[in-house]
Amino acid sequence: MEVKRRIIMKRIDGVPVNLHYSPVESLSAAARFKNIEEYNNFINGYYKPSDASQYKPQKIRITYEEEEDDVQQVGIDNEDRRRPSGL
Repeated sequence: MEVKRRIIMKRIDGVPVNLHYSPVESLSAAARFKNIEEYNNFINGYYKPSDASQYKPQKIRITYEEEEDDVQQVGIDNEDRRRPSGL
């Protein structure tokens, strides 16, 4: 299992936002930063919002793990070849 830690941006009311400070519905769509320094550089940089106090960083953990294959192997057998559509 692989684990990554990131920082996302939220409004102070808890709603995640994207790089344009627009609300998004999921954490995966939120503005994401590698660390708090990267977040601080963005929130205080050229594209800073008019009121940075309305936004806050939120630590998240992203995990990736492999799953067992439950799906049948897809292939073409002799019966499929006889059908015009291949289905």
